[in-house]
Amino acid sequence: MDVIRTGIRPLDDLIGGWPRGVMTLLVGETGVGKSTLLISSAIRAAEGGVRVFYLDVEGNIAGGAPQGLTIEHANASMEELEEAVSRLSKLPPSALRGSLIIVDSVTYHYHALIRMAREEGDRDRLQAALEGIVYKLHGITARSRAATVLSTWPTSMLEEESDFIGGFAVKTYTRVQLRMEFTELDRVRRIRVVKHQDVSRYGSSALIRLEDLAEAVFKPAGEVVGREPEVMG
Repeated sequence: MDVIRTGIRPLDDLIGGWPRGVMTLLVGETGVGKSTLLISSAIRAAEGGVRVFYLDVEGNIAGGAPQGLTIEHANASMEELEEAVSRLSKLPPSALRGSLIIVDSVTYHYHALIRMAREEGDRDRLQAALEGIVYKLHGITARSRAATVLSTWPTSMLEEESDFIGGFAVKTYTRVQLRMEFTELDRVRRIRVVKHQDVSRYGSSALIRLEDLAEAVFKPAGEVVGREPEVMG
């Protein structure tokens, strides 16, 4: 399988790396460390010569970035995220080919707005907007053979029949799905394979220490900086 190594040894041993040409979904509760993991992987990929595009939807990144890592903030509104993805889709194919694209978190605005929507039409518009974003990312991924990673939260109480917040589009267009979980150890997380192109990997898991992720994320001034790993999504 053509992959981009995550740079996180237990995760690379578990799934081989982020597969090119398909989208991977990373699911986990708030504060489990999804953003810390994704920022760490982005930095390590960029340092290894991979071109990385990071859409920071939650506002987790502050400071500069190493060469090869392009960060775009889209934490103001759903429209800002739509515009960021649209700009990405308009880049020349050569700029995206074989790259790593991370969207953290693709359902951030949807999750907040859907809870405040009172009318069915408002809910439908939000669902359509999210599906449009995911579908466009799917097209970018397929055309450019990029490895695209999306993060989200587990099922919302408002969508009991759905596997993940965002429903059908998020579930269907992601061919690899991972779940990041708390463990009995305070600074250790478990990554579990929920879905994979290699069915032999289904249900397998690995343990990751937050300290190993933080080595890449928390660097001197002028490089990518985040919050403490316990409170990053």
